[in-house]
Amino acid sequence: MFRSLHMKLMLIMTLLIISLMTVVGAFLINSVANYYTQDFYTQMSEAFGDPDFWKDLETPIEGEEDAASSIAHILDTNSTLGIDNRSRKYYVLDGTDGHWLAGSDDKESGQAMPNDSRNLMRVLAGEDASDDNSPAAAYMDVAVAVQRGEGRYIVYVQDNGANVSALNSELITLIVEALIFGLIISVLLSFLLSKTLITPIERLTEGAERGEPCGWQRGTSPIRSRWPPGTRSACSPAPSMTWPSSSSAPWKKWRTSAPSWAPSFCI
Repeated sequence: MFRSLHMKLMLIMTLLIISLMTVVGAFLINSVANYYTQDFYTQMSEAFGDPDFWKDLETPIEGEEDAASSIAHILDTNSTLGIDNRSRKYYVLDGTDGHWLAGSDDKESGQAMPNDSRNLMRVLAGEDASDDNSPAAAYMDVAVAVQRGEGRYIVYVQDNGANVSALNSELITLIVEALIFGLIISVLLSFLLSKTLITPIERLTEGAERGEPCGWQRGTSPIRSRWPPGTRSACSPAPSMTWPSSSSAPWKKWRTSAPSWAPSFCI
């Protein structure tokens, strides 16, 4: 089946469409993931880099009894963090053992924090802040130590990447739909192009394989050429005939044979 030029052209166009959509899809998905990752860490840097916001986190209120709740209230009023309680949440943890004190979602009260978070483990070990991005992790996170009064607390912000996954799913759906539409177009174009480009090539190939002489027509005798009388094909040699040399003596009766044609072949 693949020996047909029609099928080869259709296969080439199909592979071209698939390769193109695969490269474009991979580029788009990777670009979306990189954008969301960069945007997350930019927002965290702007929020915790604000001197006024940082001063509010470290300055206790007079007569304050629950510092963790006060920190949570300050975090709720900061829109730069982008907390939505769906994909991005914050946690206020104890600075010594990392247990849950407050958070954006009260339903997660007492929930254990992930032990595989490199940023959280570093801050628990004594660092002031950590915002390293781990490509192997399925989430993005930032851990910052806050010294409020005499107590040490950890503000931990985590984004599980739900928005990125939802957008990537939409992109994949669009890419698959575009791929199917492109395949249909490529099949139709292959048949149209094969009629105008491949059919003449196939006819020339068939003629060369049959060894058809130049100037002959199909179904005609080799002696009867399509060239007019008195003319010959440009690719056919002249007939070879033997003629007597001129002399004063009477000519002898020469026996001439029929012209021997040696037709050449068009390549």
